Amino acid sequence: MDYHANFGGYLPDILADNTLLSSTYYCVKGIELIDESELNGVTTVNWVLNHQNFLDGGFGDWAEGNDQRGSSVSASFYAFKLLDTFDSLEELNEDIFVVELNVLLLIIIPSIIAVIIGIIYFFIRRRRI
Repeated sequence: MDYHANFGGYLPDILADNTLLSSTYYCVKGIELIDESELNGVTTVNWVLNHQNFLDGGFGDWAEGNDQRGSSVSASFYAFKLLDTFDSLEELNEDIFVVELNVLLLIIIPSIIAVIIGIIYFFIRRRRI
């Protein structure tokens, strides 16, 4: 069991192995009611952001046997509310693992390859004559 993945979240009960966004939300709200200075916002925000799915931008809890967290509406709601609690919604504006396809590169790279092949072909034909 990798306990580093749980650092920043709160377990739903004593016997649980994995932290959940919902249990973390309710624990944070409870601690906030008692003594707000006891909250570790940076750690919790980083933990929440690590639960973001890079495919669709939603949030999800860890499912056993699956490295990628599947997004769900309820988990995304709790993640959004947690980020709102710590005034960290601007963290959602950052790109996560997105590699955007640049159409210009798709035109330039094949063009350069075609020019190089054309030059090589020209020199080969020229040497034969």
